[in-house]
Amino acid sequence: FSSAHDAMILSAAGCFDAVETLRQGLEGAAAGGRGTVGAANHALGVPLVAAMAAHRKGEYGRVVDLIWPIRRDLYQIGGSHAQRDIFYQVLVDAAVKAERRSQAAIALADIAGFGGVGDRTLYRDAAAAAAA
Repeated sequence: FSSAHDAMILSAAGCFDAVETLRQGLEGAAAGGRGTVGAANHALGVPLVAAMAAHRKGEYGRVVDLIWPIRRDLYQIGGSHAQRDIFYQVLVDAAVKAERRSQAAIALADIAGFGGVGDRTLYRDAAAAAAA
């Protein structure tokens, strides 16, 4: 959870080498067989960290490819719905920018159960783009 948020901040600052070091650290922890945490780092943390850097670099298709398979498992990293929602926002934004309308629509349907989704500009605009 915190590693993916750290990667988001580091990526925004253009510190991609630091993001790569963070990603490698997560992979190393997973390889070290640290039980549940290691498994979560490998399955969720590594792709999320990579996706944060890819999004900032404008590699939108890669972002979708990284987050799509794990999107419904994000609860396993902890945090509140609002704290995990940022990863859905990144996924939806990337799907729209990569012109993957069907995936954007599915991702939006995944979150439709949360209140106020239609009031959020990113989601509202993405829904319009997915329907276009």
